[in-house]
Amino acid sequence: MDIEKHHLMDLDLAQHIFSPEEYKQLVLLTGREQADYFFKLWTLKEAYIKYLGMGLSMSLQSFFFTIHDGSIQLHTNQQDTLYFLSTHLQKHYSLACCANEPIEANAIEQVSLQTIVSFFSNWKA
Repeated sequence: MDIEKHHLMDLDLAQHIFSPEEYKQLVLLTGREQADYFFKLWTLKEAYIKYLGMGLSMSLQSFFFTIHDGSIQLHTNQQDTLYFLSTHLQKHYSLACCANEPIEANAIEQVSLQTIVSFFSNWKA
């Protein structure tokens, strides 16, 4: 899983971290659509490499995503069947999940920090 807060993006950076296919799609967009696509790709890539346990030791250009009509397709040499979910949290956050089983959008529940603190304060091992 990866969550990113939207901020000013750098297209020069995007050219170095996204595959040529992803970058071509990104530069076709403008404004808010371009920013949304940038963070969707970024969180999907981060979620995938976290799933693999590779971290940033894996080149982000060694695989790519295509997104058409809400369908997310991973292009890589990896043979596993993986499932992805990409969504917005609040106004300026993107979230992506990668799993080896289908992910239901309603499975994502936003909770407050206080709820988390309370849970662990009352938890007994």
